[in-house]
Amino acid sequence: MSHRYFGTIQTLALRVLTTGMPNQAYQRLRPLVRIFPAFYRFRHKIKDARLEADRATVNAALDRIEHERQGRVYLVADAFSVADLTAAAMLSPILQPPEIQYPLRLELPAYLQDYRAALLRHPATEWAAAISATPRSFRRSVMRERAVEI
Repeated sequence: MSHRYFGTIQTLALRVLTTGMPNQAYQRLRPLVRIFPAFYRFRHKIKDARLEADRATVNAALDRIEHERQGRVYLVADAFSVADLTAAAMLSPILQPPEIQYPLRLELPAYLQDYRAALLRHPATEWAAAISATPRSFRRSVMRERAVEI
């Protein structure tokens, strides 16, 4: 791997990890960028050999969402619930819907753009994008109603 490519990956990782934080967070962590990838890979047990298995896990989770939805508009019964909100929120980093609170401030490398494009074709991500587009005011009012019912 070339030094230039490695520096790009480090910068990308640091930008992703500081998404939503002030630029000062990125600037303060930048001196650690050379050691951080090794630490992060060790801490989270990330191994290149597991990449395909990890991608299969993501696909299985998307398949599970689609299976649970059973063609319905919502995951549970016929009403918006915390299950819909949670699933859409968990998928929002890869979906990057316009409504996301902390959008990425960088362009993903081609191999990640390709992976993201493949995920976005899955029916579960299409569903999550629609849920994300549901107005926040509606989601909040439904959640308040549900809290009163409990």
